[in-house]
Amino acid sequence: EGYYNHVDIRDIAHYYYMLLTHVPQYKIIDLLSDQESDSGDANIIDSGGATSLKNIKNFLILHRVNQFYNENSLESEPIDQNENDVLVQLDSYYAILKEQNKKVRILYNFTYNHDLGIPPITNIFAVNISFNGISINETILDVPLLNYKQNGIVDGKDDFPFAFNLEVELDILIPLPDEIQVYALFNNVEGCPYRAKMDSIPLNIQDLFLPIACPASCKNIQLYKQKLFGLLWDAEDMETSFKSLETPNPDKLNTFVNRLRPYIIDENEDNIKVSVFLPPQYHLLMNITISTDRQNISMKTDYWKILTFIDDYLELLLK
Repeated sequence: EGYYNHVDIRDIAHYYYMLLTHVPQYKIIDLLSDQESDSGDANIIDSGGATSLKNIKNFLILHRVNQFYNENSLESEPIDQNENDVLVQLDSYYAILKEQNKKVRILYNFTYNHDLGIPPITNIFAVNISFNGISINETILDVPLLNYKQNGIVDGKDDFPFAFNLEVELDILIPLPDEIQVYALFNNVEGCPYRAKMDSIPLNIQDLFLPIACPASCKNIQLYKQKLFGLLWDAEDMETSFKSLETPNPDKLNTFVNRLRPYIIDENEDNIKVSVFLPPQYHLLMNITISTDRQNISMKTDYWKILTFIDDYLELLLK
């Protein structure tokens, strides 16, 4: 309180407040850092306190387990019961979205980078991994994991806890592809804090695709999704697009349909309806008509920017 009338101190305090509330953690650290070593040597970042943060060369790796799907799209749905009708209203559906707050879940394999040989530091018992990007809220995972032996040799390097699967939940702000920056923050046994900039990871268009959410009480999920498709298709705020593609050979066509399988809500011999949820609250609908020579794809969405990436996605489906 004694410094409240000190204009310079108030300005500096407001500057730091804006940093903390508007800038991702990794950018704050970069702003406070004089330099970052590319050689792996530790550089001290003056944090204004008794403890300094040291940058070291990254020795942790994330490998994507499933390259095409997020974990949400691989979940099996409950078996539909004999329910001849379901009530679907857009107001109640959007209330479900708000309540469920769906996050994109992606599975990675987490390992040491053994190519570095002897690790830069020893005796690491836990790591905070920070994920930052334009399309997501900052996500921080607490990973109790690692312990290098004192001599720098990894014990059982190919087994847990030196290689294991890690599910990352990303809270999507805008449903657009992004390059996610990843940082590891941790202490050694002496309590000295370190940071390692890990390899960035892509957030691809298919990573943003989730199955449509249904109320927990729904007894016929397929019928619910079909009725919801009709309501969304006719909604006034939907943007429209159209693509006409050459019908591929039977094997590629089968691959195309199977890759859409988690999002197909209605299918017959020459028509497929696809309903995709784009978190936090948007949708992509496809009505695909298949003939011997053409695939005509009518699309509607309440987030038009996603349409700029559809060509790449359709090409991916046919690979």
